[in-house]
Amino acid sequence: MSYINLLKTRELSLGKLNHKMSGHIKIDKFRGREVPGTGTPDKVLILHYMTDQVVFEAGDFSTAESKRQELQAELEHGWRNNQGTLKGCPRYGIELEPGKPNDMIEVSGSRRLVASFFEEPFPNLITTNGRELRGTLTTTYANAYCQIGTGTATEAPGDTALGTYDRTYDSIVTSVTGAQPSAPYYGWQRIVYRFNPPGTNDNYAEIGFAPASVGNLFSRARIKNAGVPTTIAVDADEWLDVTYELRQYPDHLTVTSTTVDGYDVDILASLVNSTFTGIVQPARGSRYPTGGHTALESFGPLATLGLVTAKPGGDLNKYEGDNAFPSYVPSSYEQDVVYSCSISQSNFTGGIGCIYFGGTPFPSYQVKFDPPIPKTASDVLDIGWTFAWAIATIP
Repeated sequence: MSYINLLKTRELSLGKLNHKMSGHIKIDKFRGREVPGTGTPDKVLILHYMTDQVVFEAGDFSTAESKRQELQAELEHGWRNNQGTLKGCPRYGIELEPGKPNDMIEVSGSRRLVASFFEEPFPNLITTNGRELRGTLTTTYANAYCQIGTGTATEAPGDTALGTYDRTYDSIVTSVTGAQPSAPYYGWQRIVYRFNPPGTNDNYAEIGFAPASVGNLFSRARIKNAGVPTTIAVDADEWLDVTYELRQYPDHLTVTSTTVDGYDVDILASLVNSTFTGIVQPARGSRYPTGGHTALESFGPLATLGLVTAKPGGDLNKYEGDNAFPSYVPSSYEQDVVYSCSISQSNFTGGIGCIYFGGTPFPSYQVKFDPPIPKTASDVLDIGWTFAWAIATIP
């Protein structure tokens, strides 16, 4: 569903916006020693990374992540309005403050990288179920839990559970988001999950991520080291840190031009080197279904497309309008979004020359219309797009 409907009288159909996502894993094991703890429960802290100020405390990671998304969306909204760009926009991140009766101190020199692709994270398979979760989840995020097991079967698109489930992570160490600043551009979310010592000597051969502690997999991988399937031997007193980086690659990195219903339409990705590229967050959320980007920016008739790392320029803009999300169609792997401008919004002499829209969890885009779309105080304008997602093929 891609259209522009002006005064509910005519329709302009536009192209679908496709983007791809991928997951990447690395695993460390290490030894630690226990020291007397505080006797208080763990705290999950949201930090403002520019000032290191703690802005929120939660008792669990899911609550903290939901609050982080809300705070980040509000921050980016205000930054965009005040600064005109998101370059250098501050970020919120999550860190764990241990408070168990016994805390852990890592033994210096004991950490070893036991699963990677030549020191880099190895890719994992986002399952068919994972693609569906992206459209159906509303509160829990798709990679909320890390599961490990002993199954040795090769990962397959139809997997919904580990071959032989063993354990679920014990704590979250950090959760941060960012963007690749140069080609290939992508937004990323990186979480470090920690498994406490198993108490007995264990072996692990598979790993998965899900919105549940067991099954319902978003992604699964046969554990690999240097590209070769392997089994990790973990001693009774060893910890595991699993780093999972979820990436999203924007579509339209070069201008795509088409002619629709008398308009020449140019589409280009926007702000691809900023966190607003669309950090992957498969849970759409009930309050911030696109991570808080609740409107679009419209630009006057003289506006032109900016660079792929920027937004449209050359004319005044107004950040205004509302959005709506029709129900997700099962197995479609796409989400319709409708932006609406009321009779008092986006009224330029000469019409709307460009628009900008998007944001977490979808990439940002800019569009140029020639001729400009006429819009007056007598008009209501609806602009509809379809965001579709697929699995990226990573070498």
